[in-house]
Amino acid sequence: MKIGILTFHFCYNYGALLQCIGLYRVLKSIGHDVDVIDFHPVQESKTSLWQGWRLREGISKENFMRRWAELRYGKTMERRFTSLMSGQLTFSRQCNNSNVSYVVQDYDALIVGSDQVWNQKYYYAPPAYLLDFTPPYDGLKISYAACSGNGVIPRDDWDEVSAALKAFGHVSVRNDVTSHWFKQLAGRVPSTVCDPTLLVDFSDLEAKFKLPVEKYILIYVLGDEIEGGHAKAVSAIKKKMGDYPVVWICPTAHRPECQWAGADHIIYDAGPGEWLTLFKNAAFVYTDSFHGAVFSMKYQRPFLAYYCEEMRSHRLRDLAKRYGVESAVVSGLSDAMERMCINDDLDYEQVLEKIENHRSFSIHWLRQSLAGA
Repeated sequence: MKIGILTFHFCYNYGALLQCIGLYRVLKSIGHDVDVIDFHPVQESKTSLWQGWRLREGISKENFMRRWAELRYGKTMERRFTSLMSGQLTFSRQCNNSNVSYVVQDYDALIVGSDQVWNQKYYYAPPAYLLDFTPPYDGLKISYAACSGNGVIPRDDWDEVSAALKAFGHVSVRNDVTSHWFKQLAGRVPSTVCDPTLLVDFSDLEAKFKLPVEKYILIYVLGDEIEGGHAKAVSAIKKKMGDYPVVWICPTAHRPECQWAGADHIIYDAGPGEWLTLFKNAAFVYTDSFHGAVFSMKYQRPFLAYYCEEMRSHRLRDLAKRYGVESAVVSGLSDAMERMCINDDLDYEQVLEKIENHRSFSIHWLRQSLAGA
């Protein structure tokens, strides 16, 4: 069967690319002909050398250093992402909102997911991720581990979203909040499967490079600072682990301002391979990222994942409950201290058993859904 995957593969985000590779690999292993639909809903314009310095805000050291870091490291990071994508995935011809409905007609089945493809707050989540096309697509419509990000029901276009979701042949989601969201809109209960990054092994993608230090506390943060502050959180981690240096991975070289002054080493230009290696070798991981928590579990690292924004809370709390890592997921530093989370050691034998059971169920679900075509 010829299958097209529709997901967020186009952004420089470690979790987004790795989950795409994970689903692609599983489908190939089952025996299908697979492409990623090279759909770019937003055409981003290139920033020239002379732009992006924020001179209208006034000349400042912060703005200068931010733009300098972006120019110095951005191309290296982009090259590492692009190299991995081209080596691991095959693509349809590139398309956008105006012609994606014609490109998908070449495929027997479309699978949307994983990631927050149904998050209606994202400006780049158009009807294409609901597989709602004109002209209509008549092949098999499947979602795998799709996520709505939150439980917000789209009131303005309820009828359109509901009709599009009801047209799916087989539906699976990534968490309970999306399951409830889908049930309200489509009137049926979907299966809940694991994130594609938990389906496969990525050891072949780990980059071999010189680590900044041998033992370190790794920080990978995408959003706001933890309640109580990073400094206090890191201090508490060091009391447990020892006075290890702190390595901070910038979410992307295009956001070099996303860093913490207390870090001993800041890595701006990690590609997915370097990102994996840094997680694998960390003595402890501190993160607010869903995939940061997932790969901490995959590599059996002690970790603390926090949420202080609604968009992260649902995913992390679901992950904690589903795989038995409640003590590693907190709402803030006071929560971590009250429950003595940082000092708690995860029972990875039980965690990995739960992951393996969910993984087996998820692959079986995929096989059955595609066999039902």
